[in-house]
Amino acid sequence: MIKSRYIELLANLFDGVKGFKQQVGITPSMHLVQGALYLLYRLIHGSDYLCCVAEEHAGVIESLVALSKFQRQRVEDQKTHFLTIDIRETADKCLIEIWNNNGQDDKQNMINDLRFVQLIIERMSTCGESEEESERIRLKVLEMFESVLFQTHEGYYLFPEFPALQKSVDEGIEDAGGIEEFESLIFIVDHWNLEELVLESKTIKEVISNGMIEYFNQISRNIINSPYS
Repeated sequence: MIKSRYIELLANLFDGVKGFKQQVGITPSMHLVQGALYLLYRLIHGSDYLCCVAEEHAGVIESLVALSKFQRQRVEDQKTHFLTIDIRETADKCLIEIWNNNGQDDKQNMINDLRFVQLIIERMSTCGESEEESERIRLKVLEMFESVLFQTHEGYYLFPEFPALQKSVDEGIEDAGGIEEFESLIFIVDHWNLEELVLESKTIKEVISNGMIEYFNQISRNIINSPYS
């Protein structure tokens, strides 16, 4: 009960400071956010608490994504610069902990909702203030995205059969011109193509429909290159 109340207070705190990016310099609200992020990270790090947090405390997830993309319009000194980086990186850590601490059933619920994966993709498309930070963001988010998939012995990635994803695939197939039958696999793509696919897509629907196209392209290439063709 105390933990639930604490998370509720954190969600309210995050919601209350969404507009502070328009302010200049280090403000008390920035320190409040930084402190709240540290407390949240300590609460969830290495524990199984906050399962289904995306459903029960949607404001926390959305605020964490907003904070993980936080940038100052004007950076006046190094302290402000490092504080904004710290806020982004701690928000990223919290998102990854929340995802990792959920069981497979809870992850399936989060994926079926599609909102969490959409936020992950949205995060992927946000660059940091340096190449090094952008690379860290990309690798962290890709790690989260890959954890949704099964990796085959051949090194390919396979989407599990989640109902909401299947529905999006059906819509994606229809948008792509129609493929009548596609049974158990949503799409298979290798590691490098997966990374490119996620980076180039702006929505989960694009990831899936583009992945479908890539899957059938691979089949076509394999048929064309087959010694029996």
